Amino acid sequence: MKRLYTEHRIVALAATLAAYGVWLAALSTRSLWADEFATNRIMEQPDFWSMLAYTPLSERRPPLYYITLWGWQSIAGHGEFSLRYLSLWWATLAVPAFYALARIVQRWFRLPATRWTAAIPLLLALSPATALFGVMIRNFALVLALAMLFNLAFARWMALNTAEGPAQPRAERNAMLAWLVAGLALVFSEYGALALIGAHVLWVLLHPRLRAQVWRPLLVGLVVLALAFLALVPGLLEQVERGKLDADLSRDLIGFVLRLATPLFAFPFGETILPWHPLVLIAAPFVAWAAIRAIWVRETRGLALFCLLVFAAPLAFNTFILTTIATDLTFLAMPSRTLYAMPPLLMVIAFGAGTLRPVWRRLSWVAVAAANVAALTNLGLGIEYLNPIYAVPLREIHQYLQSHTRSGDLLISDLDIVYQYYYDRAPIAGTQLILTEDANLPSLNVQIAARTPPRIWLFVFGRDRSSAGDRVPALLQQLDGRYRAIDELRYAPTDPLYRDVKQRLIPRAAYDYKLIIRLYERLP
Repeated sequence: MKRLYTEHRIVALAATLAAYGVWLAALSTRSLWADEFATNRIMEQPDFWSMLAYTPLSERRPPLYYITLWGWQSIAGHGEFSLRYLSLWWATLAVPAFYALARIVQRWFRLPATRWTAAIPLLLALSPATALFGVMIRNFALVLALAMLFNLAFARWMALNTAEGPAQPRAERNAMLAWLVAGLALVFSEYGALALIGAHVLWVLLHPRLRAQVWRPLLVGLVVLALAFLALVPGLLEQVERGKLDADLSRDLIGFVLRLATPLFAFPFGETILPWHPLVLIAAPFVAWAAIRAIWVRETRGLALFCLLVFAAPLAFNTFILTTIATDLTFLAMPSRTLYAMPPLLMVIAFGAGTLRPVWRRLSWVAVAAANVAALTNLGLGIEYLNPIYAVPLREIHQYLQSHTRSGDLLISDLDIVYQYYYDRAPIAGTQLILTEDANLPSLNVQIAARTPPRIWLFVFGRDRSSAGDRVPALLQQLDGRYRAIDELRYAPTDPLYRDVKQRLIPRAAYDYKLIIRLYERLP
Protein backbone atom coordinates (compact mmCIF):
# COMPACT_ATOMS: atom_id res chain seq x y z
CA MET A 1 0.00 0.00 0.00
CA LYS A 2 2.83 2.40 0.87
CA ARG A 3 4.45 1.70 -2.50
CA LEU A 4 1.13 2.38 -4.24
CA TYR A 5 0.74 5.76 -2.57
CA THR A 6 4.35 6.61 -3.50
CA GLU A 7 3.52 5.87 -7.13
CA HIS A 8 0.43 8.05 -6.85
CA ARG A 9 2.48 10.97 -5.51
CA ILE A 10 5.00 10.62 -8.31
CA VAL A 11 2.22 10.71 -10.91
CA ALA A 12 0.60 13.70 -9.15
CA LEU A 13 3.94 15.54 -9.19
CA ALA A 14 4.43 14.71 -12.89
CA ALA A 15 0.89 15.92 -13.64
CA THR A 16 1.57 19.18 -11.78
CA LEU A 17 4.79 19.83 -13.69
CA ALA A 18 3.15 18.94 -17.00
CA ALA A 19 0.23 21.28 -16.24
CA TYR A 20 2.64 24.08 -15.37
CA GLY A 21 4.42 23.65 -18.70
CA VAL A 22 1.21 23.52 -20.77
CA TRP A 23 -0.34 26.49 -19.00
CA LEU A 24 2.88 28.51 -19.17
CA ALA A 25 2.80 28.09 -22.96
CA ALA A 26 -0.87 29.17 -22.99
CA LEU A 27 -0.01 32.20 -20.88
CA SER A 28 2.64 33.40 -23.31
CA THR A 29 0.77 33.14 -26.61
CA ARG A 30 -2.63 34.81 -26.22
CA SER A 31 -3.36 38.52 -26.40
CA LEU A 32 -5.27 40.49 -23.80
CA TRP A 33 -9.07 40.57 -24.04
CA ALA A 34 -11.70 42.91 -22.62
CA ASP A 35 -12.10 41.47 -19.11
CA GLU A 36 -8.35 41.18 -18.61
CA PHE A 37 -8.04 44.78 -19.76
CA ALA A 38 -10.59 45.73 -17.08
CA THR A 39 -8.39 44.07 -14.45
CA ASN A 40 -5.35 45.84 -15.87
CA ARG A 41 -7.11 49.21 -15.49
CA ILE A 42 -7.75 48.44 -11.83
CA MET A 43 -4.05 47.70 -11.35
CA GLU A 44 -3.15 51.03 -13.00
CA GLN A 45 -4.76 53.04 -10.19
CA PRO A 46 -2.26 55.33 -8.46
CA ASP A 47 -2.36 53.74 -5.00
CA PHE A 48 -3.84 50.85 -3.02
CA TRP A 49 -6.85 52.76 -1.66
CA SER A 50 -7.71 54.17 -5.08
CA MET A 51 -7.58 50.62 -6.41
CA LEU A 52 -9.99 49.41 -3.71
CA ALA A 53 -12.38 52.28 -4.42
CA TYR A 54 -12.27 51.73 -8.19
CA THR A 55 -12.75 47.93 -8.11
CA PRO A 56 -16.53 47.88 -7.40
CA LEU A 57 -17.03 50.45 -10.17
CA SER A 58 -15.45 48.08 -12.68
CA GLU A 59 -16.11 44.58 -11.35
CA ARG A 60 -18.89 42.47 -9.84
CA ARG A 61 -16.63 40.42 -7.61
CA PRO A 62 -15.30 40.61 -4.05
CA PRO A 63 -11.89 42.29 -3.64
CA LEU A 64 -9.45 39.56 -2.49
CA TYR A 65 -8.09 38.72 -5.95
CA TYR A 66 -7.40 42.37 -6.72
CA ILE A 67 -5.67 42.85 -3.37
CA THR A 68 -3.39 39.86 -3.97
CA LEU A 69 -2.71 40.97 -7.56
CA TRP A 70 -1.83 44.47 -6.35
CA GLY A 71 0.70 42.99 -3.94
CA TRP A 72 2.06 40.67 -6.62
CA GLN A 73 2.59 43.46 -9.17
CA SER A 74 4.53 45.49 -6.62
CA ILE A 75 7.07 42.63 -6.66
CA ALA A 76 6.85 41.20 -10.19
CA GLY A 77 5.91 44.28 -12.19
CA HIS A 78 2.88 45.40 -14.17
CA GLY A 79 3.49 43.62 -17.47
CA GLU A 80 0.99 41.38 -19.21
CA PHE A 81 3.12 38.29 -18.52
CA SER A 82 3.74 39.03 -14.84
CA LEU A 83 0.06 39.73 -14.10
CA ARG A 84 -0.94 36.42 -15.71
CA TYR A 85 1.80 34.55 -13.90
CA LEU A 86 0.05 34.88 -10.54
CA SER A 87 -2.98 33.09 -12.02
CA LEU A 88 -0.64 30.39 -13.33
CA TRP A 89 0.57 29.69 -9.79
CA TRP A 90 -2.96 29.37 -8.45
CA ALA A 91 -3.95 27.07 -11.32
CA THR A 92 -0.87 24.92 -10.75
CA LEU A 93 -1.65 24.66 -7.02
CA ALA A 94 -5.06 23.28 -7.95
CA VAL A 95 -3.52 20.08 -9.42
CA PRO A 96 -1.97 18.67 -6.19
CA ALA A 97 -5.03 19.94 -4.32
CA PHE A 98 -7.19 17.90 -6.73
CA TYR A 99 -5.08 14.82 -5.99
CA ALA A 100 -5.41 15.41 -2.24
CA LEU A 101 -9.19 15.84 -2.59
CA ALA A 102 -9.43 12.57 -4.52
CA ARG A 103 -7.45 10.80 -1.80
CA ILE A 104 -9.55 12.16 1.07
CA VAL A 105 -12.94 11.46 -0.52
CA GLN A 106 -11.70 7.98 -1.34
CA ARG A 107 -10.95 7.47 2.34
CA TRP A 108 -14.19 9.18 3.44
CA PHE A 109 -16.36 6.86 1.36
CA ARG A 110 -14.15 3.83 2.08
CA LEU A 111 -13.16 3.14 -1.51
CA PRO A 112 -10.10 0.96 -2.11
CA ALA A 113 -6.93 2.61 -3.44
CA THR A 114 -6.08 1.25 -6.88
CA ARG A 115 -3.41 1.97 -9.46
CA TRP A 116 -5.73 3.76 -11.88
CA THR A 117 -6.62 6.45 -9.33
CA ALA A 118 -3.11 7.86 -9.83
CA ALA A 119 -4.33 9.14 -13.19
CA ILE A 120 -7.02 11.38 -11.64
CA PRO A 121 -4.78 14.51 -11.42
CA LEU A 122 -4.12 14.16 -15.15
CA LEU A 123 -7.75 15.08 -15.81
CA LEU A 124 -7.11 18.54 -14.40
CA ALA A 125 -3.58 18.80 -15.82
CA LEU A 126 -4.89 18.13 -19.35
CA SER A 127 -8.00 20.28 -18.84
CA PRO A 128 -8.42 22.66 -21.81
CA ALA A 129 -10.78 24.79 -19.71
CA THR A 130 -8.07 25.40 -17.12
CA ALA A 131 -5.50 26.09 -19.83
CA LEU A 132 -7.85 28.73 -21.26
CA PHE A 133 -9.23 30.40 -18.13
CA GLY A 134 -6.65 29.50 -15.50
CA VAL A 135 -3.95 31.86 -16.80
CA MET A 136 -6.12 34.90 -17.42
CA ILE A 137 -5.72 38.13 -15.46
CA ARG A 138 -8.96 37.29 -13.69
CA ASN A 139 -9.91 35.63 -10.42
CA PHE A 140 -10.76 32.27 -12.05
CA ALA A 141 -7.61 30.38 -10.98
CA LEU A 142 -7.64 31.81 -7.45
CA VAL A 143 -11.26 30.76 -6.92
CA LEU A 144 -10.55 27.33 -8.45
CA ALA A 145 -7.74 26.70 -5.96
CA LEU A 146 -9.62 28.11 -2.95
CA ALA A 147 -12.77 26.11 -3.73
CA MET A 148 -10.63 22.98 -4.02
CA LEU A 149 -9.08 23.67 -0.60
CA PHE A 150 -12.52 24.46 0.84
CA ASN A 151 -13.97 21.16 -0.40
CA LEU A 152 -10.82 19.33 0.72
CA ALA A 153 -11.08 20.71 4.26
CA PHE A 154 -14.78 19.83 4.42
CA ALA A 155 -14.17 16.28 3.14
CA ARG A 156 -11.41 15.75 5.71
CA TRP A 157 -13.64 17.12 8.48
CA MET A 158 -16.48 14.79 7.49
CA ALA A 159 -14.13 11.82 7.05
CA LEU A 160 -12.85 12.27 10.61
CA ASN A 161 -16.43 12.32 11.93
CA THR A 162 -17.44 9.17 10.06
CA ALA A 163 -14.26 7.16 10.66
CA GLU A 164 -14.37 4.08 12.82
CA GLY A 165 -12.31 4.05 15.98
CA PRO A 166 -11.68 6.59 18.76
CA ALA A 167 -12.57 10.24 18.24
CA GLN A 168 -9.81 12.64 17.20
CA PRO A 169 -10.97 15.99 18.62
CA ARG A 170 -7.75 17.85 17.78
CA ALA A 171 -7.71 16.65 14.16
CA GLU A 172 -11.43 17.45 13.83
CA ARG A 173 -10.90 20.95 15.22
CA ASN A 174 -8.00 21.58 12.84
CA ALA A 175 -10.06 20.37 9.87
CA MET A 176 -12.95 22.63 10.88
CA LEU A 177 -10.59 25.63 11.21
CA ALA A 178 -9.08 24.85 7.79
CA TRP A 179 -12.63 24.77 6.37
CA LEU A 180 -13.41 28.12 7.98
CA VAL A 181 -10.21 29.82 6.78
CA ALA A 182 -10.66 28.52 3.23
CA GLY A 183 -14.32 29.58 3.37
CA LEU A 184 -13.42 33.12 4.45
CA ALA A 185 -10.89 33.45 1.63
CA LEU A 186 -13.47 32.13 -0.82
CA VAL A 187 -16.20 34.51 0.39
CA PHE A 188 -13.86 37.46 -0.21
CA SER A 189 -13.02 36.12 -3.70
CA GLU A 190 -16.29 34.90 -5.22
CA TYR A 191 -19.97 35.43 -4.40
CA GLY A 192 -20.61 31.88 -5.59
CA ALA A 193 -18.97 30.78 -2.35
CA LEU A 194 -22.46 31.05 -0.86
CA ALA A 195 -23.55 28.17 -3.08
CA LEU A 196 -20.65 25.95 -1.99
CA ILE A 197 -21.27 26.76 1.67
CA GLY A 198 -24.95 25.92 1.17
CA ALA A 199 -24.01 22.60 -0.47
CA HIS A 200 -21.85 21.66 2.54
CA VAL A 201 -24.60 22.58 4.98
CA LEU A 202 -27.17 20.62 2.99
CA TRP A 203 -24.94 17.54 3.00
CA VAL A 204 -24.64 17.67 6.79
CA LEU A 205 -28.39 18.19 7.26
CA LEU A 206 -29.17 15.18 5.07
CA HIS A 207 -27.01 12.85 7.19
CA PRO A 208 -28.27 12.44 10.78
CA ARG A 209 -24.98 11.13 12.16
CA LEU A 210 -23.01 14.07 10.81
CA ARG A 211 -25.73 16.48 11.89
CA ALA A 212 -25.55 15.23 15.46
CA GLN A 213 -21.74 15.44 15.59
CA VAL A 214 -20.85 18.68 13.84
CA TRP A 215 -23.83 21.00 14.10
CA ARG A 216 -22.30 23.19 16.83
CA PRO A 217 -18.95 23.94 15.15
CA LEU A 218 -20.72 24.16 11.80
CA LEU A 219 -23.13 26.77 13.20
CA VAL A 220 -20.23 28.80 14.62
CA GLY A 221 -18.46 28.65 11.25
CA LEU A 222 -21.61 29.75 9.43
CA VAL A 223 -22.02 32.77 11.71
CA VAL A 224 -18.43 33.84 11.02
CA LEU A 225 -18.88 33.38 7.27
CA ALA A 226 -22.19 35.28 7.34
CA LEU A 227 -20.59 38.22 9.14
CA ALA A 228 -17.81 38.25 6.57
CA PHE A 229 -20.32 38.31 3.74
CA LEU A 230 -22.26 41.16 5.37
CA ALA A 231 -19.12 43.29 5.07
CA LEU A 232 -19.36 42.86 1.28
CA VAL A 233 -23.04 43.79 0.96
CA PRO A 234 -22.60 47.58 0.40
CA GLY A 235 -20.17 46.98 -2.47
CA LEU A 236 -22.37 44.19 -3.84
CA LEU A 237 -25.42 46.48 -3.97
CA GLU A 238 -23.38 49.09 -5.84
CA GLN A 239 -22.22 46.46 -8.35
CA VAL A 240 -25.75 45.09 -8.92
CA GLU A 241 -27.21 48.51 -9.71
CA ARG A 242 -25.12 49.01 -12.83
CA GLY A 243 -27.26 48.51 -15.93
CA LYS A 244 -25.90 47.10 -19.19
CA LEU A 245 -27.19 45.79 -22.51
CA ASP A 246 -28.66 42.29 -22.40
CA ALA A 247 -26.65 39.54 -24.06
CA ASP A 248 -28.20 37.23 -26.64
CA LEU A 249 -30.64 34.71 -25.09
CA SER A 250 -30.08 36.20 -21.63
CA ARG A 251 -33.72 36.19 -20.52
CA ASP A 252 -35.39 33.32 -22.36
CA LEU A 253 -35.75 29.59 -21.79
CA ILE A 254 -33.21 28.58 -24.45
CA GLY A 255 -30.60 30.79 -22.81
CA PHE A 256 -31.42 29.30 -19.41
CA VAL A 257 -30.92 25.76 -20.74
CA LEU A 258 -27.69 26.72 -22.49
CA ARG A 259 -26.30 28.24 -19.29
CA LEU A 260 -26.91 24.95 -17.51
CA ALA A 261 -25.63 22.79 -20.37
CA THR A 262 -22.50 24.65 -21.48
CA PRO A 263 -20.35 23.71 -18.44
CA LEU A 264 -21.36 20.05 -18.86
CA PHE A 265 -19.56 20.16 -22.22
CA ALA A 266 -16.81 22.68 -21.47
CA PHE A 267 -15.55 21.07 -18.26
CA PRO A 268 -14.66 17.66 -19.76
CA PHE A 269 -13.67 18.95 -23.22
CA GLY A 270 -12.94 22.68 -23.00
CA GLU A 271 -14.09 25.66 -25.05
CA THR A 272 -11.64 25.17 -27.92
CA ILE A 273 -13.23 22.18 -29.58
CA LEU A 274 -16.64 21.91 -31.20
CA PRO A 275 -19.29 19.47 -29.94
CA TRP A 276 -19.35 17.64 -33.29
CA HIS A 277 -15.59 17.13 -33.47
CA PRO A 278 -14.97 13.39 -34.14
CA LEU A 279 -12.89 12.94 -30.97
CA VAL A 280 -15.63 14.55 -28.87
CA LEU A 281 -18.26 12.30 -30.46
CA ILE A 282 -16.12 9.31 -29.48
CA ALA A 283 -15.29 10.49 -25.96
CA ALA A 284 -18.69 11.92 -24.93
CA PRO A 285 -20.43 8.51 -24.57
CA PHE A 286 -17.58 7.32 -22.34
CA VAL A 287 -17.90 10.43 -20.17
CA ALA A 288 -21.68 10.00 -19.85
CA TRP A 289 -21.31 6.29 -19.18
CA ALA A 290 -18.70 6.89 -16.46
CA ALA A 291 -20.87 9.51 -14.73
CA ILE A 292 -23.90 7.21 -14.77
CA ARG A 293 -21.82 4.33 -13.45
CA ALA A 294 -20.53 6.46 -10.58
CA ILE A 295 -24.11 7.06 -9.45
CA TRP A 296 -25.36 3.56 -10.25
CA VAL A 297 -22.64 1.50 -8.54
CA ARG A 298 -23.26 1.23 -4.84
CA GLU A 299 -19.61 1.63 -3.77
CA THR A 300 -19.18 4.99 -5.53
CA ARG A 301 -22.71 6.35 -5.13
CA GLY A 302 -22.04 8.37 -1.97
CA LEU A 303 -18.95 9.97 -3.45
CA ALA A 304 -20.78 10.73 -6.70
CA LEU A 305 -23.72 12.34 -4.90
CA PHE A 306 -21.45 14.55 -2.80
CA CYS A 307 -19.41 15.64 -5.83
CA LEU A 308 -22.54 16.29 -7.89
CA LEU A 309 -23.97 18.40 -5.07
CA VAL A 310 -20.89 20.66 -4.85
CA PHE A 311 -20.91 20.84 -8.66
CA ALA A 312 -24.61 21.58 -9.09
CA ALA A 313 -24.89 24.25 -6.36
CA PRO A 314 -22.51 26.78 -8.01
CA LEU A 315 -23.95 25.91 -11.43
CA ALA A 316 -27.48 26.71 -10.24
CA PHE A 317 -26.32 29.86 -8.43
CA ASN A 318 -24.50 31.31 -11.45
CA THR A 319 -27.33 30.36 -13.80
CA PHE A 320 -29.67 32.36 -11.58
CA ILE A 321 -27.27 35.34 -11.47
CA LEU A 322 -26.76 35.41 -15.25
CA THR A 323 -30.51 35.13 -15.82
CA THR A 324 -31.61 37.85 -13.38
CA ILE A 325 -28.72 40.22 -12.62
CA ALA A 326 -25.68 39.86 -14.90
CA THR A 327 -27.79 39.64 -18.06
CA ASP A 328 -25.07 41.32 -20.12
CA LEU A 329 -23.06 38.08 -19.95
CA THR A 330 -23.68 35.40 -22.57
CA PHE A 331 -24.26 31.74 -21.74
CA LEU A 332 -20.64 31.19 -22.85
CA ALA A 333 -19.54 33.01 -19.69
CA MET A 334 -20.81 30.14 -17.55
CA PRO A 335 -17.72 27.87 -17.74
CA SER A 336 -15.31 30.62 -16.70
CA ARG A 337 -17.61 31.93 -13.95
CA THR A 338 -18.17 28.39 -12.64
CA LEU A 339 -14.69 26.97 -13.20
CA TYR A 340 -14.36 26.20 -9.48
CA ALA A 341 -17.20 23.66 -9.85
CA MET A 342 -15.29 21.68 -12.49
CA PRO A 343 -13.12 19.42 -10.25
CA PRO A 344 -16.08 17.65 -8.56
CA LEU A 345 -17.55 16.82 -11.98
CA LEU A 346 -14.19 15.51 -13.20
CA MET A 347 -13.97 13.39 -10.05
CA VAL A 348 -17.36 11.81 -10.73
CA ILE A 349 -16.19 10.93 -14.24
CA ALA A 350 -12.87 9.56 -12.97
CA PHE A 351 -14.32 7.35 -10.23
CA GLY A 352 -17.12 6.24 -12.53
CA ALA A 353 -14.55 5.19 -15.13
CA GLY A 354 -12.84 3.22 -12.38
CA THR A 355 -15.90 0.99 -12.06
CA LEU A 356 -15.69 -0.05 -15.72
CA ARG A 357 -13.99 -3.23 -16.88
CA PRO A 358 -10.25 -2.68 -17.47
CA VAL A 359 -10.49 -2.60 -21.28
CA TRP A 360 -13.36 -0.06 -21.23
CA ARG A 361 -11.61 1.95 -18.53
CA ARG A 362 -8.49 2.25 -20.68
CA LEU A 363 -10.54 3.16 -23.73
CA SER A 364 -12.40 5.86 -21.81
CA TRP A 365 -9.17 7.44 -20.55
CA VAL A 366 -7.62 7.35 -24.03
CA ALA A 367 -10.74 8.85 -25.64
CA VAL A 368 -10.98 11.73 -23.16
CA ALA A 369 -7.23 12.38 -23.28
CA ALA A 370 -7.27 12.46 -27.10
CA ALA A 371 -10.16 14.96 -27.13
CA ASN A 372 -8.37 17.14 -24.56
CA VAL A 373 -5.10 17.10 -26.51
CA ALA A 374 -7.04 18.14 -29.62
CA ALA A 375 -8.67 20.99 -27.69
CA LEU A 376 -5.30 22.11 -26.30
CA THR A 377 -3.88 22.08 -29.83
CA ASN A 378 -6.79 24.21 -31.04
CA LEU A 379 -6.19 26.59 -28.16
CA GLY A 380 -2.64 27.15 -29.35
CA LEU A 381 -3.72 27.50 -32.98
CA GLY A 382 -6.59 29.86 -32.15
CA ILE A 383 -9.29 27.76 -33.86
CA GLU A 384 -12.65 26.20 -32.88
CA TYR A 385 -13.18 28.61 -29.99
CA LEU A 386 -16.79 28.61 -28.79
CA ASN A 387 -16.18 32.23 -27.80
CA PRO A 388 -13.66 33.62 -30.30
CA ILE A 389 -13.09 36.78 -28.27
CA TYR A 390 -10.23 34.87 -26.60
CA ALA A 391 -8.62 34.14 -29.98
CA VAL A 392 -8.30 37.69 -31.38
CA PRO A 393 -4.51 38.16 -31.84
CA LEU A 394 -4.29 41.86 -30.94
CA ARG A 395 -0.56 41.69 -30.25
CA GLU A 396 0.10 40.34 -33.77
CA ILE A 397 -2.40 42.81 -35.26
CA HIS A 398 -0.48 45.70 -33.74
CA GLN A 399 2.78 44.35 -35.14
CA TYR A 400 1.14 44.15 -38.57
CA LEU A 401 -0.18 47.70 -38.37
CA GLN A 402 3.22 49.00 -37.27
CA SER A 403 4.63 47.92 -40.62
CA HIS A 404 1.62 48.65 -42.88
CA THR A 405 0.23 51.99 -41.72
CA ARG A 406 1.32 55.30 -43.20
CA SER A 407 1.76 58.77 -41.77
CA GLY A 408 -1.63 60.46 -41.40
CA ASP A 409 -3.60 57.20 -41.08
CA LEU A 410 -6.52 57.17 -38.64
CA LEU A 411 -7.37 54.05 -36.65
CA ILE A 412 -10.91 53.73 -35.24
CA SER A 413 -11.64 51.11 -32.59
CA ASP A 414 -14.18 50.40 -29.85
CA LEU A 415 -13.04 50.51 -26.23
CA ASP A 416 -13.94 46.86 -25.58
CA ILE A 417 -11.78 45.60 -28.45
CA VAL A 418 -8.87 46.80 -26.22
CA TYR A 419 -6.52 47.40 -29.15
CA GLN A 420 -5.54 50.61 -27.36
CA TYR A 421 -3.69 48.51 -24.77
CA TYR A 422 -1.05 47.61 -27.35
CA TYR A 423 -1.18 50.90 -29.26
CA ASP A 424 -0.60 53.00 -26.13
CA ARG A 425 2.45 50.93 -25.17
CA ALA A 426 3.98 51.18 -28.65
CA PRO A 427 2.39 54.11 -30.52
CA ILE A 428 2.69 54.11 -34.31
CA ALA A 429 4.42 57.31 -35.39
CA GLY A 430 2.35 59.59 -37.59
CA THR A 431 -0.97 57.80 -36.89
CA GLN A 432 -3.87 58.54 -34.58
CA LEU A 433 -6.10 56.09 -32.68
CA ILE A 434 -9.61 57.27 -31.78
CA LEU A 435 -11.96 55.20 -29.64
CA THR A 436 -15.69 55.35 -30.43
CA GLU A 437 -16.59 56.83 -27.06
CA ASP A 438 -19.17 59.62 -26.75
CA ALA A 439 -16.53 62.22 -25.89
CA ASN A 440 -14.54 61.40 -29.04
CA LEU A 441 -17.38 61.25 -31.58
CA PRO A 442 -17.61 65.00 -32.41
CA SER A 443 -13.91 65.16 -33.30
CA LEU A 444 -14.14 61.89 -35.23
CA ASN A 445 -17.17 63.07 -37.21
CA VAL A 446 -15.41 66.32 -38.14
CA GLN A 447 -12.33 64.47 -39.42
CA ILE A 448 -14.40 62.09 -41.56
CA ALA A 449 -16.64 64.88 -42.92
CA ALA A 450 -13.56 66.97 -43.85
CA ARG A 451 -11.82 63.88 -45.26
CA THR A 452 -8.75 64.81 -43.20
CA PRO A 453 -7.07 61.40 -42.88
CA PRO A 454 -5.92 59.91 -46.21
CA ARG A 455 -6.67 56.39 -44.95
CA ILE A 456 -8.84 54.96 -42.19
CA TRP A 457 -8.50 51.57 -40.48
CA LEU A 458 -11.93 50.66 -39.05
CA PHE A 459 -12.12 47.90 -36.42
CA VAL A 460 -15.45 46.01 -36.63
CA PHE A 461 -16.20 43.69 -33.70
CA GLY A 462 -18.59 40.73 -33.80
CA ARG A 463 -20.96 41.09 -30.87
CA ASP A 464 -23.02 38.68 -28.75
CA ARG A 465 -25.51 41.24 -27.51
CA SER A 466 -27.87 43.87 -28.86
CA SER A 467 -26.33 46.14 -31.47
CA ALA A 468 -28.05 49.18 -29.93
CA GLY A 469 -24.72 50.62 -28.81
CA ASP A 470 -22.81 49.70 -31.97
CA ARG A 471 -21.29 52.80 -33.59
CA VAL A 472 -20.13 51.04 -36.78
CA PRO A 473 -23.36 51.49 -38.86
CA ALA A 474 -23.29 55.27 -38.34
CA LEU A 475 -19.59 55.40 -39.19
CA LEU A 476 -20.18 53.42 -42.39
CA GLN A 477 -22.81 55.94 -43.43
CA GLN A 478 -20.35 58.78 -42.91
CA LEU A 479 -17.62 57.00 -44.84
CA ASP A 480 -19.94 56.35 -47.79
CA GLY A 481 -19.18 58.79 -50.60
CA ARG A 482 -16.02 60.05 -48.89
CA TYR A 483 -13.91 56.89 -48.62
CA ARG A 484 -13.79 53.52 -50.37
CA ALA A 485 -12.82 50.15 -48.88
CA ILE A 486 -9.61 48.79 -50.42
CA ASP A 487 -8.69 45.93 -48.06
CA GLU A 488 -10.09 43.79 -45.26
CA LEU A 489 -8.32 41.78 -42.55
CA ARG A 490 -10.24 39.02 -40.78
CA TYR A 491 -9.44 37.43 -37.44
CA ALA A 492 -10.91 34.70 -35.19
CA PRO A 493 -13.27 32.98 -37.66
CA THR A 494 -16.45 31.25 -36.53
CA ASP A 495 -17.02 27.66 -37.65
CA PRO A 496 -19.76 27.68 -40.36
CA LEU A 497 -21.90 25.01 -38.69
CA TYR A 498 -21.50 26.66 -35.29
CA ARG A 499 -22.50 29.99 -36.83
CA ASP A 500 -25.57 28.43 -38.45
CA VAL A 501 -26.68 26.85 -35.16
CA LYS A 502 -26.14 30.14 -33.35
CA GLN A 503 -28.03 32.07 -36.00
CA ARG A 504 -31.06 29.81 -35.54
CA LEU A 505 -31.05 30.57 -31.82
CA ILE A 506 -30.62 34.36 -31.87
CA PRO A 507 -32.95 36.84 -33.60
CA ARG A 508 -30.26 38.34 -35.87
CA ALA A 509 -27.32 37.43 -38.07
CA ALA A 510 -24.35 35.81 -36.37
CA TYR A 511 -20.89 37.13 -37.17
CA ASP A 512 -18.42 35.26 -39.40
CA TYR A 513 -15.33 36.72 -37.71
CA LYS A 514 -14.88 38.14 -34.25
CA LEU A 515 -12.80 41.01 -35.60
CA ILE A 516 -12.63 42.54 -39.08
CA ILE A 517 -10.34 45.48 -39.85
CA ARG A 518 -11.34 47.39 -42.98
CA LEU A 519 -8.94 49.74 -44.68
CA TYR A 520 -10.56 52.78 -46.35
CA GLU A 521 -8.89 55.17 -48.76
CA ARG A 522 -9.99 58.76 -49.35
CA LEU A 523 -11.84 59.28 -52.62
CA PRO A 524 -10.37 61.84 -55.04
